Amino acid sequence: MHLLIVTPYLYPQGSGVGRISYSLARELSKIGHQITVFSTGKNSDVEENGIRIIKKKPFFHFSNTPVRLRLFFDLVFLIKKGRYDFILAFTPVPYYMDMASLAARILSVPFYVSYNTYSFKRERTLLDFITWLYSAIVERFSLGYARKIFINSKRLKQADILPQYKNKLAYITPGVDRSQFQPTSSRSGSAGYMLYVGPLNKGQRWKGIDYLISAMVKIKKEYPEIKLKIAGGGNLRAYYHKIVRAGKLDGNIEFVGFLQNEDLVKIYQNCRFLVLPSYGKAELVPTAIIEAFACGKTVVSTFSAGIPFLVTDGTDGKLIEPKNIDQLAKAMAELWINDNYRRKLEEGAIKKTKEFSWTKMAEDLLAQVKHNITTAELKQCQLKQNCKKSDFWQTQEF
Repeated sequence: MHLLIVTPYLYPQGSGVGRISYSLARELSKIGHQITVFSTGKNSDVEENGIRIIKKKPFFHFSNTPVRLRLFFDLVFLIKKGRYDFILAFTPVPYYMDMASLAARILSVPFYVSYNTYSFKRERTLLDFITWLYSAIVERFSLGYARKIFINSKRLKQADILPQYKNKLAYITPGVDRSQFQPTSSRSGSAGYMLYVGPLNKGQRWKGIDYLISAMVKIKKEYPEIKLKIAGGGNLRAYYHKIVRAGKLDGNIEFVGFLQNEDLVKIYQNCRFLVLPSYGKAELVPTAIIEAFACGKTVVSTFSAGIPFLVTDGTDGKLIEPKNIDQLAKAMAELWINDNYRRKLEEGAIKKTKEFSWTKMAEDLLAQVKHNITTAELKQCQLKQNCKKSDFWQTQEF
């Protein structure tokens, strides 16, 4: 089967959706499918791990959305030349999914969506008005053409626009590479640090780093030795450095930059626990939480958007109300000093992560595609390869 994946971000960019789109492409390639990924970045066309990766430089960014004015024409040219069996487009930002849907509609190519945001609202009046118009007109048109809308959190069934597409929704299991992200033989003890992993961008302040730093000011008064490492990069890094210095936390908070591969795994394995104090409706299935769980680490997070569907409070993590600095500080301090309670939550985290794998995610997706083959597509397949419906989705090309 020949598949085109269209995503606004691709690993190592884009945090969660970048990793999901790349890992899914890699898994599909491993089992014999021909994969092309179209994304943003420096202009390039390369092959990596058996995947053709095409990147085109955006003209500018609007909030978190990369904008390339000729994107539609790029996609039409690529789709005409590639003869793809179907197209899979990723959110969580607008535009790329919409241009892929329009191109697929015009060229009559089957189209699927991986939907990765609960809401585009960001508590900013003008931007929220623009996104309301977008959802009411453009997004509705784009999703209308999709055969299936894949979600990896059951919370998305109540998302701003998705209830009207309930017959198109299909849950697919979130993924993690358990051969890479796995616990060490040693358990966390009195040494170590808390960890935040994620972007430090203006458009993603809902990750809650401001509240995390404020909580550290409170905790330091009672536990002056407490440590936090912040892994990630973005256009607010200098700003966060400034407020850390203002709070006299230079000796308690360390910015380690963007990490990947072995460095990312090690920083998870050596931490005491993850902290992700997100607020608002944007957070769904944070990749950082799944990766921490796979490494045998628990998390302090919030009752925000999709997080309670991933983290069970008191079983595999600790959840607090969003934007509540006192609750955040108390939860962090409790897991910092209480080894027995933290280890109990770690056991729950390891157990839960056994549900997740990229292989299962790829299988779920392919099963949905197989189920939605039309008679005309099956006939075309039979003409070109004499294949049966059962093996339609296993072939590299028609």
